[in-house]
Amino acid sequence: MRYRYRFAREAIQYIVNLVADEITPQTNRNLAVLTVMQVLVAFRLFVSGFFPFTRAEGNKIKQGLFRVGGFPCATGCIDGTHVRIIAPQENEPDLVNQKGFHSIKVQEICDHRGVSTNVVAGWPGSTHDSYIFRTSAIGSNLEGTGLTDGVLHGYSGYACSPFLVTPYLNPKRP
Repeated sequence: MRYRYRFAREAIQYIVNLVADEITPQTNRNLAVLTVMQVLVAFRLFVSGFFPFTRAEGNKIKQGLFRVGGFPCATGCIDGTHVRIIAPQENEPDLVNQKGFHSIKVQEICDHRGVSTNVVAGWPGSTHDSYIFRTSAIGSNLEGTGLTDGVLHGYSGYACSPFLVTPYLNPKRP
């Protein structure tokens, strides 16, 4: 526990108890994530160090993503999601997303196991995924240096680039 999360089991339980009222799911619908799991995921994210990773880790991710989805040279998959919030009093229209509800955007890059290698959170729900990526630290870094040994895979809402590939919307066979 201490190596993986930087806290002893008792300290983690103490923190879970401190935040439980705020983050405990109110329902079991949609496979709600347990409170302790939310805390552990957050700790792992905070202590794991994000993208970039070592060459050996990158190779393992590339092999895994090829095995899982047939993606050659992929070092991660990127997507954004909405976290529903209660309508705020300030800047309320900015937080309404294209689906019509109030949210905060979270962008994540994950590996072949679904483990986060980079997370950017806190953007208003109306913010486009492509903009979040371009202005994030990882996006800025890749814009300047690129990925020397692989690419990220994203959906068509992202701009295709030398380091981020997106699917063809209407592929035609010859």
